[in-house]
Amino acid sequence: MTTPTPRFHPISRRLFEVLKWNDEIAFQAANTAGMNATDFRAVQLLLKQGPHSPTDLAKRLHLTNAATTTVIDRLVARGHVTRATHPQDRRRTVVEATPTAYAQVMSMLAPVLAESEDIVAALSPEEQDTVLRYLKAIESSLKAHTQRLEQGAAGGQ
Repeated sequence: MTTPTPRFHPISRRLFEVLKWNDEIAFQAANTAGMNATDFRAVQLLLKQGPHSPTDLAKRLHLTNAATTTVIDRLVARGHVTRATHPQDRRRTVVEATPTAYAQVMSMLAPVLAESEDIVAALSPEEQDTVLRYLKAIESSLKAHTQRLEQGAAGGQ
């Protein structure tokens, strides 16, 4: 007995391919930087969103506090992040990406980011609006589904 293959719209299939290649780029960039996927995700998160407390970083990475401490220690030792005193509460610590980490990540991702901008620039304003509307709807759908999964996991389902 064969498992039925779901049929997806060609646009949905393209989106799945884009997501797959995004994951592959992240894996290859992490590998090039000498990091594992979790360490690279931590650096990316800090670069995109700024400093985080170790506890907040653990939540964002879906790790225990102990595992996150190990990640932070590894990244500090390699010069990718630093620990600093929280600006409002001197008893707390924040973790932030270093300029070296930014330069290393951007050196790997800048080409694909520039190509992406060129692709967008080649679209008419109307096409850009359509693509943006589609991506916002997909983002909203993915966020809602993530929340449903989190609620299911929290409810023991």
